[in-house]
Amino acid sequence: MKLVDLLKDKLMGMYIEVIKNGEVLRSVYNGMEDKNFLIETEEELKEGEEVLLRLSFGGWIFTFPCKVSSGASGVYVLVPTGKVKITEKRKEKRVPTVLKCRLGNFEGTILDLSYHGTRVLTLGSIDIGDEVKLNIGGNELTGKVRWEKREEVDLRSIGILIDDPPGWWEDLVGHHISSYVRALRRL
Repeated sequence: MKLVDLLKDKLMGMYIEVIKNGEVLRSVYNGMEDKNFLIETEEELKEGEEVLLRLSFGGWIFTFPCKVSSGASGVYVLVPTGKVKITEKRKEKRVPTVLKCRLGNFEGTILDLSYHGTRVLTLGSIDIGDEVKLNIGGNELTGKVRWEKREEVDLRSIGILIDDPPGWWEDLVGHHISSYVRALRRL
């Protein structure tokens, strides 16, 4: 699926950000019309004004430079004026792994990890913003739930931020990174 196909109708009604003179305006994405973006915002935009449209999904941030073409009663047409800038949300790359763990009262499987974060697949439901205890082989660390995504059946992916990782976690991540790099070199 191309990005344009996704933007046409799949993301309609999603909150997005319009950046005007460095100020972030909360807006709603209303689809595309003739390769132009339709957005709704309570802030006033003037015809000819240059703005950035920022969409965030799937671990990526898409920033489109745009010019306001027209607007009436809070609905505006934004015409792309340059190339989209694509950046990853994470500051650190994560490496894939499969590692059993315990997330609070629930069993889980770590699917990827980095020095300051991890993704855990679990049947448990945990709220965004909750502080959680992650137990791996008798070692425990504390993290904060940054995101949650429903997966197949009753499974959920939980993204956990680890602010102050203990030494054992740094050693574990270092080991998984070096194993991953060795595996890639064998390909």
